[in-house]
Amino acid sequence: MKKVAIIILTCFVSFLVSQNPPDIVWTQNYEVGFESAAKTLLKTPDGGYVILTGGSDSSFLDQATLIKLDSNGSEEWRQAYGGAYETNVSDVILMNDENYLILRNSDTDNNGDLEAILTKVDADGNVYWEQFYGIADDIKMTDLQQTNDGGFILCGTQNDLSFLLKLDENGNEIWNHPYFFYDAFSIAKSIIQTTDQNYLVVGYKENEYGFYYSYIMKVDADGYYQWSNDYSSSSILQNLEDVVAVEDGCFIAVGAKDNSSNDTLDGWIKKFNDNGDVLWDVTIGGENVERFRKIKYTDNGYYLLGDIEYYNPGLSRDIWTVKVDYEGAIEWEMIYDECNYDIGNDLMISNDGFAFLFTADWNGIGNVIWLVMCEPVTGIEYSILSHEITKMTNHPNPFNPSTSVDFSIHYNSNVELVIFNIKGQKIKTLVQNEFAKGSHSIIWDGDDENNKPVSSGIYFYKLYLNGKTEAVKKCLLLK
Repeated sequence: MKKVAIIILTCFVSFLVSQNPPDIVWTQNYEVGFESAAKTLLKTPDGGYVILTGGSDSSFLDQATLIKLDSNGSEEWRQAYGGAYETNVSDVILMNDENYLILRNSDTDNNGDLEAILTKVDADGNVYWEQFYGIADDIKMTDLQQTNDGGFILCGTQNDLSFLLKLDENGNEIWNHPYFFYDAFSIAKSIIQTTDQNYLVVGYKENEYGFYYSYIMKVDADGYYQWSNDYSSSSILQNLEDVVAVEDGCFIAVGAKDNSSNDTLDGWIKKFNDNGDVLWDVTIGGENVERFRKIKYTDNGYYLLGDIEYYNPGLSRDIWTVKVDYEGAIEWEMIYDECNYDIGNDLMISNDGFAFLFTADWNGIGNVIWLVMCEPVTGIEYSILSHEITKMTNHPNPFNPSTSVDFSIHYNSNVELVIFNIKGQKIKTLVQNEFAKGSHSIIWDGDDENNKPVSSGIYFYKLYLNGKTEAVKKCLLLK
C-alpha cells in the first residue's frame, strides 16, 4: 500500500492558510468486485454509514452494491442489485421514512442504450419495489432528491438532451421534460428544490465545435422552463457538477474550468442568486488539472471535494479537499494520496466527523473503495442540510434554568425537536407534531424525558422536518 500523505497546499494562493485541516481518525477500504467505483456516502440514523458503489460480479455483470457500515467503518452487511453488461451507479438517498432509494443506469437488454432504475430498499437492504425509466430511449440520470411532497426529482440526460423526471412517492412518473434542443449534447448534473417549490439545475452543454460550457437553469414545479444562464463566453472547457442552497437565499455551484494560461483545468466555485445573477466567481488551481466534484455548506463556510491530476513525471491523481469562507477565500487545503490514481466521490460533514469517499486504482490491478474519517471540523455548531428552514437559534445561551428554541419553516411540516448530550445520547424529545409554516418557539427547561433536571454542560438540539435532519445547534447550560 502506498503511504498516506497529507499536505497543506500553499502553492495555489498567495496568502497563508489560516486554519489546519482536520486530523484523520481512521480509514477503511472495501473491495466490490472488478472495476468497482464508489459514488455516495450517507450517515444513517443509527450512527453508522452506507456507501453506494458499482462493480462487476464473477460473471462480469455490472451491479450496484449498498454497503452498511457501523460508526467505525466496519462492514455490517452488503446487498447487490441488478446485473447487466453495463451499469453505472448515480446516487442513493435516505428517505423520509428512513428507507433507502438507489439510482442506477443499466443496459438491461444489452442493446447499447441505458435505462434508469430506481430501487427502494429497507434498512437491511431488502427490496420494496423497483421502477424502470426510459426503456425506449438512451437515458442516464445523475442526481436524485426527495421533494417536499414526498415524491422525487431526478436529473440527467436523455437522447443527448438535459432531462428532468418528476415521480410520486411510489416512483410513478408525474412529468418529464427535455431541455436545450439546439446543442450537440447536454446533461443536467445536480438538482435541488428551491424555497418557492421550483427547481434549480446545474450542468453543461457541448456545442457544435466540441467545446463544453456550463449552465444554470431554473424550472417551475411542473418542469416548465423559467430561465437559464450559460457561460460559453468565459472559457471553452468547463463543467458544473454540484449545487447547494445557502442560508442567504443564494446558491453555490462547483466544478472545473479551463485555465487559459496553461491549458489545464482549475477547480471552480460560483455563487449566484435566485435570478441567476453571479455574485462571485472563484477558480483555484495551478499547473495541474484540478476538479471539484462535491460541495457541502455549513455555518462556517463551504467544504469541497475533488481531485488533482498530475502529468509530470507520470500520470497520477490524488484526493483534494478544500475549505473556503463565505467569499470563496481558501482557509485550508488537504491532499490525500492512497494509490497511484485516486478519484474523489463524495464528502460528508456531521457532528461526529468529517469524511470523504473515493475510488483508488490498486496499482493497476483493480479498484478499491476507501473511506477516510477525520475528526469533527472545529467551529461548526450546526450544518444546514437543505433550504427548508430560514433560521434556528436559542436564547438565552448560555442559560439557566430554561431556554427558548426558535425556528422558521417554509411550509407545513411534521416537526421533531430533540435534545442530545455531548455523547450523542438522546435526552428529551421536546416536540413531535405537525406545524404550520412560519415562526415557532419551543421552551426547554433543562430536564430529561422524566422531567428531572440535567447537569451543567454542552447540549445539542436537533430539528427534523418530515423525518429528515435539517439542522443541529449547541447550547450551554450553566448552574
